[in-house]
Amino acid sequence: MIKSLELFNFRNYSKEQFEFSSKKIVFTGENGQGKTNILEAIYFLSILRSFRTSSIKTLTKINQSAFRIKSEINLNQNFNTIYEIEYSNRRILRIDGNSINKATQFIGGIKTIIFAPNDIQIVTASSIIRRRFINIYLSTLNPAYLNALSEYNTALKIRNNLLKKSSNLQEFIAFEEILAAKGAFLVNMRSETLKNLSDEINKIYLDIKNEENLFNLKYSPLTATCDKNTFLDKLVSDRQKDILKGYTSIGPHCDDFEFRLNGKALRHFGSTGQCRLASLCLKMASINLMKSLSKTTTMGKIIVLVDDVTGELDERTKHAFFNAINNSDQIFFTFTQTPHSDFFTNAEFFTINSGTSTKQHP
Repeated sequence: MIKSLELFNFRNYSKEQFEFSSKKIVFTGENGQGKTNILEAIYFLSILRSFRTSSIKTLTKINQSAFRIKSEINLNQNFNTIYEIEYSNRRILRIDGNSINKATQFIGGIKTIIFAPNDIQIVTASSIIRRRFINIYLSTLNPAYLNALSEYNTALKIRNNLLKKSSNLQEFIAFEEILAAKGAFLVNMRSETLKNLSDEINKIYLDIKNEENLFNLKYSPLTATCDKNTFLDKLVSDRQKDILKGYTSIGPHCDDFEFRLNGKALRHFGSTGQCRLASLCLKMASINLMKSLSKTTTMGKIIVLVDDVTGELDERTKHAFFNAINNSDQIFFTFTQTPHSDFFTNAEFFTINSGTSTKQHP
């Protein structure tokens, strides 16, 4: 679990330090005081990106040139590990004071699942949002996926550049080989994981609704098969068409998956309530799957971040939600008001006001 967190010029925090000793941590305060910024910092420690923005520059406090996040994390019972991130004109990563050159060596110490008000967009918005979810989730689960995704994206960028200029055949062959190999790996991992998530969502949905509805995630890769040779053949046969378009038109960078309830796509036919519940069940299933994998593999601590999403849940859904997140190693909540529930017995409470924190004492 996270034992301490230090923020330096991060969002609206100049310099703030938190000490944690409980599994459940609650931050309360009015909107705009910096509660979500704390969750964002923890998430950043996990995956080196924000769940709110793609612009790293906006994370730095106004009129400052750099930010730093530092955390002491208990990865096992014997010792703690210090993770540190600094962003100025370049990124600096350290573990126990030692510089880390590759992001893949840093990512994975903690595994985070974020519950945020805009999660419904995973169901209702464009395919980009769904690909982002599955890429981040699988990168968190498996460093091999993160490595393959990085190599795929590099090869994709180069092939797209080759498509826009006169290039020789050998250049295409070299990078299409990489695209086919890494792309097939990504598609296979997505397919297996989405099948497992779909099965888990069905169990959760049945527990909440107590109805015999069939819920599933339908994965729709543009390459019908997931083997390297078929993917490579398709890249070769589509090369002239892609030259005219100026970009690579097939591959996991174009794929999508769909939320279906009783055979109907929720994105087109579901109510707002159904879509919101589907996104909630997806995140809950993600925790359950991550926890089951942790029993058979070496995995970092599972940290759940809950950004004020329980207010509109009915009691049955809230009960299932609390059961699911309780499978994690540590949970951080934000609320505008102190919650009154037995679930928060023994939790630690902090009041946040204009980028400063005060620990509440019972």
